[in-house]
Amino acid sequence: RCLQQPLGKYRVHGKNNVAGAKGGLAVTRRAICFDLNLHRELSRLDPDRIGPLGKWLARCPQHWVSRITSLRESPQDHPWPDTLPGLMRRAVGATWRQPYWNLRRKLAYTVFVVAYSLSPRKIARALKSIEGRAHAPSAKLFLGKHHTNPRRSSHVNCKPI
Repeated sequence: RCLQQPLGKYRVHGKNNVAGAKGGLAVTRRAICFDLNLHRELSRLDPDRIGPLGKWLARCPQHWVSRITSLRESPQDHPWPDTLPGLMRRAVGATWRQPYWNLRRKLAYTVFVVAYSLSPRKIARALKSIEGRAHAPSAKLFLGKHHTNPRRSSHVNCKPI
Protein backbone atom coordinates (compact mmCIF):
# COMPACT_ATOMS: atom_id res chain seq x y z
CA ARG A 1 0.00 0.00 0.00
CA CYS A 2 1.09 3.54 -0.59
CA LEU A 3 -0.28 7.07 -0.37
CA GLN A 4 -2.17 8.25 -3.43
CA GLN A 5 -0.67 11.73 -3.17
CA PRO A 6 2.39 13.12 -1.41
CA LEU A 7 1.45 14.88 1.82
CA GLY A 8 4.64 16.89 2.17
CA LYS A 9 7.06 18.95 0.17
CA TYR A 10 10.78 19.54 0.26
CA ARG A 11 11.50 21.79 3.21
CA VAL A 12 13.07 25.17 2.54
CA HIS A 13 13.40 27.33 5.67
CA GLY A 14 10.81 30.09 5.68
CA LYS A 15 9.22 28.79 2.49
CA ASN A 16 7.45 25.62 3.61
CA ASN A 17 4.08 24.78 2.12
CA VAL A 18 2.42 25.68 5.45
CA ALA A 19 4.76 25.79 8.45
CA GLY A 20 6.19 29.24 8.94
CA ALA A 21 4.63 30.45 5.71
CA LYS A 22 3.12 33.88 5.43
CA GLY A 23 -0.16 34.13 3.61
CA GLY A 24 -2.95 34.42 6.09
CA LEU A 25 -6.22 32.68 5.51
CA ALA A 26 -5.17 30.61 2.48
CA VAL A 27 -2.28 29.10 4.43
CA THR A 28 -4.54 28.41 7.43
CA ARG A 29 -7.11 26.64 5.30
CA ARG A 30 -4.40 24.66 3.51
CA ALA A 31 -3.16 23.48 6.95
CA ILE A 32 -6.68 22.40 7.92
CA CYS A 33 -7.06 20.50 4.64
CA PHE A 34 -3.68 18.90 5.22
CA ASP A 35 -4.89 17.53 8.59
CA LEU A 36 -8.05 16.15 6.99
CA ASN A 37 -6.18 14.67 4.00
CA LEU A 38 -3.57 13.13 6.27
CA HIS A 39 -6.27 11.38 8.28
CA ARG A 40 -8.01 10.17 5.14
CA GLU A 41 -4.82 8.71 3.65
CA LEU A 42 -3.62 7.12 6.91
CA SER A 43 -7.08 5.65 7.47
CA ARG A 44 -6.97 4.13 4.03
CA LEU A 45 -3.65 2.47 4.83
CA ASP A 46 -4.52 1.21 8.33
CA PRO A 47 -8.07 2.06 9.46
CA ASP A 48 -7.86 0.04 12.69
CA ARG A 49 -4.94 2.04 14.11
CA ILE A 50 -6.02 5.53 13.02
CA GLY A 51 -9.66 5.55 14.12
CA PRO A 52 -12.42 8.01 13.22
CA LEU A 53 -11.63 11.62 12.36
CA GLY A 54 -13.29 13.06 15.47
CA LYS A 55 -11.22 10.90 17.79
CA TRP A 56 -8.05 11.60 15.80
CA LEU A 57 -8.51 15.38 16.07
CA ALA A 58 -9.73 15.25 19.68
CA ARG A 59 -6.17 15.88 20.96
CA CYS A 60 -5.22 18.56 18.40
CA PRO A 61 -6.19 21.99 19.73
CA GLN A 62 -4.23 23.81 17.01
CA HIS A 63 -6.49 22.26 14.35
CA TRP A 64 -9.59 23.69 16.04
CA VAL A 65 -7.91 27.10 16.54
CA SER A 66 -7.10 27.12 12.82
CA ARG A 67 -10.77 26.51 12.08
CA ILE A 68 -11.71 29.33 14.48
CA THR A 69 -9.32 31.56 12.49
CA SER A 70 -10.92 30.53 9.21
CA LEU A 71 -14.44 31.14 10.52
CA ARG A 72 -13.62 34.50 12.11
CA GLU A 73 -11.60 35.90 9.22
CA SER A 74 -14.06 35.02 6.46
CA PRO A 75 -17.31 33.44 7.65
CA GLN A 76 -19.04 33.83 4.28
CA ASP A 77 -16.67 31.36 2.57
CA HIS A 78 -15.65 29.17 5.54
CA PRO A 79 -15.83 25.69 3.95
CA TRP A 80 -17.00 23.71 7.00
CA PRO A 81 -20.35 23.81 8.84
CA ASP A 82 -18.83 25.17 12.05
CA THR A 83 -20.07 27.52 14.76
CA LEU A 84 -17.79 29.59 16.98
CA PRO A 85 -19.14 28.10 20.25
CA GLY A 86 -18.74 24.57 18.87
CA LEU A 87 -15.17 25.19 17.71
CA MET A 88 -14.26 26.85 21.00
CA ARG A 89 -15.64 23.85 22.91
CA ARG A 90 -13.68 21.42 20.73
CA ALA A 91 -10.46 23.46 21.05
CA VAL A 92 -10.70 23.60 24.85
CA GLY A 93 -11.56 19.89 25.02
CA ALA A 94 -8.62 19.02 22.75
CA THR A 95 -6.34 21.15 24.91
CA TRP A 96 -7.17 19.07 27.96
CA ARG A 97 -6.80 15.79 26.01
CA GLN A 98 -3.35 16.81 24.72
CA PRO A 99 -1.07 14.33 26.56
CA TYR A 100 2.20 16.15 25.87
CA TRP A 101 1.40 19.46 27.57
CA ASN A 102 1.84 20.20 31.26
CA LEU A 103 -0.90 21.71 33.43
CA ARG A 104 0.37 25.29 33.07
CA ARG A 105 0.41 25.03 29.28
CA LYS A 106 -3.10 23.55 29.23
CA LEU A 107 -4.41 26.35 31.46
CA ALA A 108 -2.70 29.01 29.38
CA TYR A 109 -3.94 27.56 26.09
CA THR A 110 -7.48 27.34 27.46
CA VAL A 111 -7.33 31.04 28.31
CA PHE A 112 -5.87 31.73 24.87
CA VAL A 113 -8.65 29.80 23.07
CA VAL A 114 -11.43 31.59 24.96
CA ALA A 115 -9.82 35.03 24.58
CA TYR A 116 -9.02 34.44 20.91
CA SER A 117 -12.55 33.25 20.19
CA LEU A 118 -14.34 36.09 21.97
CA SER A 119 -12.05 39.08 21.41
CA PRO A 120 -12.59 41.71 18.73
CA ARG A 121 -10.80 40.86 15.48
CA LYS A 122 -7.87 43.28 16.02
CA ILE A 123 -7.10 41.84 19.47
CA ALA A 124 -7.63 38.28 18.20
CA ARG A 125 -5.02 38.82 15.47
CA ALA A 126 -2.53 40.06 18.06
CA LEU A 127 -3.24 37.01 20.24
CA LYS A 128 -2.80 34.68 17.26
CA SER A 129 0.59 36.20 16.46
CA ILE A 130 1.68 35.58 20.07
CA GLU A 131 0.39 31.99 19.96
CA GLY A 132 2.61 31.30 16.97
CA ARG A 133 5.68 32.20 19.03
CA ALA A 134 5.15 29.60 21.76
CA HIS A 135 8.86 28.78 21.85
CA ALA A 136 9.97 32.33 22.68
CA PRO A 137 11.41 32.81 26.20
CA SER A 138 8.46 34.88 27.47
CA ALA A 139 5.96 32.35 26.12
CA LYS A 140 7.90 29.50 27.75
CA LEU A 141 7.77 31.33 31.05
CA PHE A 142 3.99 31.66 30.78
CA LEU A 143 3.14 28.37 29.07
CA GLY A 144 5.75 26.12 30.64
CA LYS A 145 7.98 23.66 28.84
CA HIS A 146 6.58 21.39 26.16
CA HIS A 147 7.00 17.81 27.35
CA THR A 148 6.89 14.73 25.18
CA ASN A 149 6.71 11.15 26.25
CA PRO A 150 9.46 9.25 24.37
CA ARG A 151 7.97 5.88 25.33
CA ARG A 152 4.85 6.48 23.25
CA SER A 153 5.54 5.41 19.68
CA SER A 154 2.18 6.62 18.37
CA HIS A 155 2.87 10.32 19.03
CA VAL A 156 1.44 12.47 16.26
CA ASN A 157 2.39 16.12 16.26
CA CYS A 158 -0.93 17.66 15.38
CA LYS A 159 0.25 21.19 14.74
CA PRO A 160 -0.78 22.09 11.21
CA ILE A 161 2.29 21.64 9.07
